Amino acid sequence: MSYIFDMDEILMRLEQRRSDAKKDQNRRREEVYDKIPEIKEIDNELREGTILAIRNNIHSTDEKEGVDSIAALAQLQKKNDLLSEKKRKLLVKNGYDEDYLERRFVCPLCKDEGYVNGEKCRCLRQMIVEERYRQSNIARRLSEENFDTFDISYYSREVASGEDISPYENIKNILDRAKKYIHNFESQRGSIIIFGETGRGKTFLTNCIAKEILDQGHSVFYLSAGELVDD
Repeated sequence: MSYIFDMDEILMRLEQRRSDAKKDQNRRREEVYDKIPEIKEIDNELREGTILAIRNNIHSTDEKEGVDSIAALAQLQKKNDLLSEKKRKLLVKNGYDEDYLERRFVCPLCKDEGYVNGEKCRCLRQMIVEERYRQSNIARRLSEENFDTFDISYYSREVASGEDISPYENIKNILDRAKKYIHNFESQRGSIIIFGETGRGKTFLTNCIAKEILDQGHSVFYLSAGELVDD
């Protein structure tokens, strides 16, 4: 059995988010243009001014023209600020939020690009975790069996004959070791063996560990002994 983590599929989902955001913005823009034609005129003026400034900057050849170009850009910026403010006021006057025409991303932090300053955005990290949950085949089980739902009151506080500690103290020690294993997983990866009689919580504890490892962004694959041998 092979498992392939498809990063391209996640990046395609991010691309779809950006596409959906653009379509939604275009829809809202057409709605506003239809209701408030003056805003369309403002947008056209803003667009034309920007294009003109770019052309002038490209065609400037000497130092004097360069200085004039800087002054023209400053003047254009001032004009654009006034037009943008007028646009916001028109939106509010007609019952819209002032940012109604802005593009709306699922993740404003990275604008659905997945990266911020070359580092994975938290939204991308979360998508990776969710994908690994999906591949692990135990997503639903982990929502029910995790450290938050592990109830140690189930275990007896009585010390059985021939034992040094009670089942209650024993499970507390086991939980402590499991959490240390999780905490050190990045630097000291290795195997652990959990054994005991039927119905003592081995599978539950395994799921607790699996959830924490998945939440760190690692892959977890859940197989029965039979499936492992067959593969």
